[in-house]
Amino acid sequence: MKKLTILFLLIAYSNADVSAFEAGNLDSSNPYGLTQDEKYILQNKKEISTLKSIIKSQTKIINFQEKDIDNLKTKLFEYTQKFDNLTQKIDGITTILPSFAQTSAEVDMLKKEINTTDSNVSDLTNNLNELKLVVSQNQEMDKNNTQKIINLIENIAKRLDQQSSKVKKVNNNNFKRWSLNKVFSSALNDYRKNRFSIAYDKFYYLYQKKYRLSETLFYLGEINYKKAHYKSALTFYKKSISYMKKTTYFTDDLLYHTGYAFEKLKSYDAAKKSYLKLINDFPNSTLTKYAKKRVQSLEKIK
Repeated sequence: MKKLTILFLLIAYSNADVSAFEAGNLDSSNPYGLTQDEKYILQNKKEISTLKSIIKSQTKIINFQEKDIDNLKTKLFEYTQKFDNLTQKIDGITTILPSFAQTSAEVDMLKKEINTTDSNVSDLTNNLNELKLVVSQNQEMDKNNTQKIINLIENIAKRLDQQSSKVKKVNNNNFKRWSLNKVFSSALNDYRKNRFSIAYDKFYYLYQKKYRLSETLFYLGEINYKKAHYKSALTFYKKSISYMKKTTYFTDDLLYHTGYAFEKLKSYDAAKKSYLKLINDFPNSTLTKYAKKRVQSLEKIK
């Protein structure tokens, strides 16, 4: 009777038109349901983001400094022009009117102005050279940061290749030649060590062989559940129940995860019924207290 009740519950709600939250998304602010490789990629994405911020900051500084250099070049040109004009004027005055005292005073004044201008030109030239050096250093730093990103990406690719090679090596063990009992034990071991892709292949092979169907389908559902593929998880849970002749060691887990999957898919009524089924049929389960909290939370949702 319990079997039929659970089966009816899942059949009634597993085909509901629902839309899952984004899960396992590495670009979200708080990714969840990640594999070890995905966690490694997420960490490196954060490091790459930091390096990109450094490059962006350095580029901004370079742009400001290049603008200052352009302004200094303009001033240098103006001072140089003024210097040339004053020099020509002095030469003209001293050539045409060498005997006038007023002219002599004007010459002295213009010479002093030329010296000041020349000093300013020299200072600006030094400043310009210093800025060029700073820009060059910043560009070199920018180049170094870019190289860091390239090295980081190459390391990620290398690690993924290594992981892929390990997976292929395991798969090449040809578990299909083993006894079904050995395949099940191996799949369960892979599952417990979070090697979900390898475990999935083995459990699915057992499903095709119709071996321990209720358990096999439950673990296929669990793998999808842990990857936050809630709709697929519910499909396997429903099939698992259809082969369940009596309550087993995993029935309470199945009910709780069924409720949570429905909840994540925003099918709140179905979620609540799954939690209540767990509470009523498995009062001593460690999951019951959590199911009660979930029901209280769902009751607040209008």
